[in-house]
Amino acid sequence: MPPKVSLPGGTVGAVKRRTVLVLRRPRGRPPRPIPGCPKTCPDGHAGRLILWGRRHWTSAPYRRQRVRCLPADGARPHTFSLDRRQTTAHHPAGESCPVCDVTPTAADGPLSPVDYLHTANEIGLLLGLVARGTSLRRASQAVRLAAGRSVPDAAGTMWTSRECALAARYVDLFGATIERELAPDRWPAIVVLDAKPFGLRAYGAAEHGEAWDPAERAGTALIAVGGDDPGRLAPWRLGFAGDETAASWSDFLAELPGEPAWVVTDGSEALRIAVRKRWPQAHLYACEYHLGRALRKAATADGVWPDDPLHQVRFERAFWTEADWDALVELVLEADAPTLLRWVGANDALVRRQLALRQRFRGYPRSNAAAERVADWLGARFPRRRRYSLRNARRLALTFGLIRAELAGQADPARLAAIVKREFAALPARFTVAWTALADRRSEPCSIAKLLIAARDRGRRDTAAYMASAKTRSVLRLLDEENETRAAAGLPALVATVRAGRRTTSVDVRGLLLERDFPAKARDWDHERNGVELATVTAGSGYLAAWRCHRCGHRWRAEVNQRTKRLTRCQRCHTERADRRNSLAAVHPALMAEWNVEANRPLRPERIKATYDKAVVWRCPDDPAHPPYRMSPATRARRTIGCPLHRAMTRTAAPRARRAA
Repeated sequence: MPPKVSLPGGTVGAVKRRTVLVLRRPRGRPPRPIPGCPKTCPDGHAGRLILWGRRHWTSAPYRRQRVRCLPADGARPHTFSLDRRQTTAHHPAGESCPVCDVTPTAADGPLSPVDYLHTANEIGLLLGLVARGTSLRRASQAVRLAAGRSVPDAAGTMWTSRECALAARYVDLFGATIERELAPDRWPAIVVLDAKPFGLRAYGAAEHGEAWDPAERAGTALIAVGGDDPGRLAPWRLGFAGDETAASWSDFLAELPGEPAWVVTDGSEALRIAVRKRWPQAHLYACEYHLGRALRKAATADGVWPDDPLHQVRFERAFWTEADWDALVELVLEADAPTLLRWVGANDALVRRQLALRQRFRGYPRSNAAAERVADWLGARFPRRRRYSLRNARRLALTFGLIRAELAGQADPARLAAIVKREFAALPARFTVAWTALADRRSEPCSIAKLLIAARDRGRRDTAAYMASAKTRSVLRLLDEENETRAAAGLPALVATVRAGRRTTSVDVRGLLLERDFPAKARDWDHERNGVELATVTAGSGYLAAWRCHRCGHRWRAEVNQRTKRLTRCQRCHTERADRRNSLAAVHPALMAEWNVEANRPLRPERIKATYDKAVVWRCPDDPAHPPYRMSPATRARRTIGCPLHRAMTRTAAPRARRAA
């Protein structure tokens, strides 16, 4: 219970620790001045000022104390409210004065005494709550209650403001110092990496007139767990990026010096690229959990059940020793499982290399479970609704620093309070804090939005550069084929150049004619649909001509310069034709016995890719009496038996054979 304090004039009020509540005017006796009142009348009257209760407000935490002025010149006494501190000659800082509390605004709840400041213990408590994942609103409310900055409601319950500005300002002010003193300053010998997608809305660039796309999600928390002792791993660093690309991971890994000896990652290709680029000498170990999951997925695709008691032990012990891996490879070779066989063949060298590394680094982590635990913790503390409220990227980074310290066992409130005390001691006698420096301007996108926009634009630039290089490679490859054909026909070779303002290459067609200099393209000229004579068309013309493929008869329209400068081909042949390495006949020669030549004309297995996704006609090789069926080559390659009738007969014959046995 707060002590009762007697004041001149018999005024008795309840005064809490370092917090003035309200001094009420006694009934039946005239008010007396309170000595040492620091306020002056806003009207400039010289006289005595006494506290005169408070003005009634609907929201109690925003109350303002009332002062009664008794002018010495005999003017009429009047009352006024203690407003926010204004800029005066003796107080030039105004509301920005740090001695008058942390920029006293309505967000800070009730007004405090003039020289009031939160204690280091209270600030340490607030930062500790933020480190444990508490929202800024709840942390601000908790520290206001701890400091006594609350008022009772009608039921006697203490109530205070939940405005988040208080916690946000203290995180901005002391978060960098805590990160500097508690965070590691180098990468350890062992690093485990993972990412947690935040799934924020993808922001559109206002300057481009783009709107938010609810279907797109962006934002990723980058997590690093590490240590020099394999048995004592702790959260090492947390970061936030707009996307999970190799560029984002490279920036994250470049924040600390040093190179670890052992790095564990999941199946992210972008992460592996960044690790190889940043730490080329480190031993990169693929997470065995993700490898096992991919192995079980490949087995399930071929109808091999990993939990079957006949071979369950082989799948469970596949990555234990080299003998166990050989046992699994033997099982795969015996079974008719093409998908599983391809997966084992693609990862055999990786698994054997990791089994050799395990002999050298005994006891080192072999999965990224330690980083996934941190990711799950972040997912629980930052639900979807709270993620969408994130605004300030720098404040989020400081919050991640506090969370990392908490998960590493460093964010004890007493330890945080000690850092705050040292920070206060280092401040000059008079200092100002530019709180708006870390805030987001209302007229611009918030910093989280800028981060996501930058990540999206970088992805677009990378995509544009990739497409430009891909087009260049395609034109050069087609140019080599065209020059070989022209050399056989006795025509001069064509030359590819890069024109000013263009990112891709094109063939130089100045002074050339379509019929004379491009006879292979002229064969596709559709004389029936074009109203222009072929002999008069130049190679660089922009005429939208009609074409008919001399090979498959496909009709389409395209500008003449596209066919000559970029050497484009028939749209159907260009997308369906293949070479000797990726054609259906080269990749799956066993399926050629099932190819129906007559029904699939003009398609040929030597001219379409193995990943062709349009349905073609097949025939059953085991029983010619079965009717033909339609299926795409990509789907047929994944199935052991293609004929639906044969597959149904096999499925019903197996139980009969087991019952007969």
